[in-house]
Amino acid sequence: MEPDGRYPGCAQLHDRLLDVDPYTYRLLPGLAQSREVLDNGATYRFHLRKNVPFQTTAWFKTTRNLNTDDVVFSFARIFDQKHPYHKVNGGEYSYFYSLKFDGSVQSIKKLDDSTVEIRLQAPNASFLWHLATHYAPVLSAEYADKLMYEGRQEMIDREPVSSGPFLLNEYRLGQYICLVRNDVYGKWQPRMRQVVIDIGAGGNGQLSKLLTGECNVLAYPAASQFFILRDDQRLRLALRPGMKIAYLAFNTRKPPLNNLKVRQAITRWQSTIRV
Repeated sequence: MEPDGRYPGCAQLHDRLLDVDPYTYRLLPGLAQSREVLDNGATYRFHLRKNVPFQTTAWFKTTRNLNTDDVVFSFARIFDQKHPYHKVNGGEYSYFYSLKFDGSVQSIKKLDDSTVEIRLQAPNASFLWHLATHYAPVLSAEYADKLMYEGRQEMIDREPVSSGPFLLNEYRLGQYICLVRNDVYGKWQPRMRQVVIDIGAGGNGQLSKLLTGECNVLAYPAASQFFILRDDQRLRLALRPGMKIAYLAFNTRKPPLNNLKVRQAITRWQSTIRV
């Protein structure tokens, strides 16, 4: 499992400081029940929710609830290249690095057990949004200390301990991830006792499993599968605007793209398969 949360199931396993409303795309409280923006957006101070329990897993049982030590550990690991966990399991945090955030964080400081302060090199209005992504999970620092003592730091990502609505039951590389309900989750009670995420099949293989009833939900289908899903009366297709901008770029110096009619034809074709 990737250290920056890029694997399937991350949203179910881990909580984050902030969440995003899936319908309005507004920031919502997560582990941080409130926040302050200081220094014109260069400093962010977060006040954590009280009594947030960690998951109890087969490999670790915590002795305390979540506090700012866990937040400091989780983000110092990403942004501090000298942190002892920074290079564990490859040390690649491509999401933040692609945004040039690897050198933008000046300090991450614990003010007390429920208040943490993140200071940036310069104001950045988008920083809060990045903390609400799946790439910014908060992990157990107590568990990390135990693994460090045992010399098994790589297990921080392979057998994670967090505070999300589900906990890891089984992970088969390239096959599936099995999650079970976290019965002590404080925000709400998950309806399903178990979730199995199939990561082995791709493309038409995933579609086939959906049509045969082997799986219940297909996320992010290919555009070419849209009409099949739409026309099957057994299925319910949910569409939602994405938070991204997509465009076609043409090299007009080389044929056939130097022909306006060709470019227009490609654009018209692309618009017919857009989901």
